[in-house]
This record gives sequence, structure tokens and C-alpha cells, in this order.
Amino acid sequence: MRRERPTTMMDIARTAGVTDATVSNVLNGKGRVSPAVRERVLQIAREMRYSSNVFARGLKTRRSNMIGVLTSALSSHVTTGQIAGVDNLAQRRGYGLLIACGNEHDPPRMEAFAGRGVDGVIWLPSGANLPAGLHDILHASGLPYTYSYRAPDDDPAASGAMVDQIAGGEIAARRLLSTGRTKLAFAAPASNRVVYRERLEGFANVVASAGLTLPCDYVLTGNSTLTEDINALAERIVNLRPLPEGIFACWDYVAMTVLRLCRNRGIRVPEDMAVIGFDDLRVCEMTEPPLTSIVMPLAECGRTAATKLIDFLECGETDSPEPGVDIYRPSLVERESV
Repeated sequence: MRRERPTTMMDIARTAGVTDATVSNVLNGKGRVSPAVRERVLQIAREMRYSSNVFARGLKTRRSNMIGVLTSALSSHVTTGQIAGVDNLAQRRGYGLLIACGNEHDPPRMEAFAGRGVDGVIWLPSGANLPAGLHDILHASGLPYTYSYRAPDDDPAASGAMVDQIAGGEIAARRLLSTGRTKLAFAAPASNRVVYRERLEGFANVVASAGLTLPCDYVLTGNSTLTEDINALAERIVNLRPLPEGIFACWDYVAMTVLRLCRNRGIRVPEDMAVIGFDDLRVCEMTEPPLTSIVMPLAECGRTAATKLIDFLECGETDSPEPGVDIYRPSLVERESV
């Protein structure tokens, strides 16, 4: 039986009416290609069932074309959002992922990749609290690595992407102040996570810049992210007197619980108290009223971390871009709670 000839980049280029180099740039995630041309090339590649020969390329380059991903909670939307970005970029450039997952108390270990031949590693946490000595652990492995979402301050050669949590707090404060509200409050589910402290820092800075104060009793923190502790925190919020005109609950589950209690107690949102959350979970569209929230560019963080790592793997230390951490700002998703 005659075997069908596999599709090549040249076949795609002829069909798309572009150069071989353009097709290579699109499929490898490199170069500057217009969105319309990129989408046309990708569509034709799918229709022609193009598949790069990763195995053959690995034999030639002595690489496995596998990237190790270290994370701490696969169930977290923060993790899955980043992994979606990493996987999207990795697939387009011919790489697979090997994921090692730990938890908040027992972080993932580099030993998980021992003997598995990964070419490099991405540290991709679900929260921004980093394990002590993370830089030393990654450096000692001898593998190239990048960071997503958060990078340690003690790594002078850090490369990757992170979210500006302080900017998230600033955005929330400015939105509440823009409505003329002056008596504001802040709530976080716990005090042991650096992201919550940074969101508070940004929020408080903007409030202070407006010549207003944020009283200590209007800065509330819970004991944990457990349901009973979130309920207790929300109770404290709705029992504040006088009631704040607006509150930034820097975790959507806190904000949604506040909305429920307000509805049960006849507190009108946003007329009596405006509410802003953080994370923009899909369920924010289904609350009553729909919750205004702040969204993080998680997929962009993951894509950037993967791009920087693969560029280093394929270009080498001398030809790859200078190491550095790209900072991504969150953005506001307007609904009806403000």
C-alpha cells in the first residue's frame, strides 16, 4: 500500500500564498506576522493535518522537546489560566509539557523530573508565596528556567512574567472613587499571602493620594479561604457601621458572599454599598447583581514564560533576548455591582 506523503511547510506556504519563512515563523511562534496571515496559515496547517516531526528534531538537537512545569495546585484557576498559555505556545513550537504538582505545604520538587529528560523548567505557582531558596533550587538543577506569575527578588537573572498585584488594588480604588464614594473598605480572606498585601498596598496608596483615610477597622482580613471563614469575614463586612460606601474584596469568593448577605439583609448593591472583587471568575456573571471584578492576564504570563524559555533553548545564551521579567497589569471587568 502506498503511504501518503506528509504535509510540509512548503506545501502550507504554497497554499497560503506566503513564503516558507513566514510559515516557519507562524508555526514556531517567532517573528512578526500579521494576525490575518497568522490565522490563515494556522487554519491551512490544520486542514492539511500538518504535524512537525518532533522526534526527528529531538534526535538532531539532542533535546527531548519537553518542558517541565512546577506548580502547587492544579485545581486553582490561577494555575490553569497560566498552563493554558504555556501549553498554547509550547504546542505551536513543537514542545510537550510534563507537570509536577505539589501543594501549599509541600511545594513541587525538581526531583520529579529526574531521569525524564526535560529541556527546561517553568515555575508556575497558584499563589505568589514562593518557597524559600527557590532560586538556589532551580539554579542547582543546571536546567534553564523561567518564572510565571511571580519571580523571587533574590534572582538577579530572573526571566519570565509576573502580575502587578499593586496595580490591581490601585484600579479598584480609582473605580470606587470615580463614583464619588469616599468611605471605603478593603477585605482579604487571609493575611498570609503576599498578593493580598500588595493589593491592599495599591488600594491604600490611591485612597491616601485622594486625601482620604482608610481606617484600620475598615481593613478586614479573614483566617483562611475555608467556607466558614469566608462567611465569617463577610458577616463582619456587612455589620460595619457606618456601612462603607464601597468595598474592594480582593478575592471573588469573598465578594460573592458579601453580595449574598447584602441581598438577604436588604442592603442595596451598588446603591448602599458598591462591591468590587478580584479574579473575575466565570460565576461573576451569574451573581445578583453581576459582580464587577479585576482580571489577571494569566495566559499571557504563561505564554511569555514559555516563549522566553524556548527562545533560550533554541537560540542559546548568546543569541537569545536578555533575561528579564515582563510585568503585566490586571484590568477591570465592569458589571453592575459598582
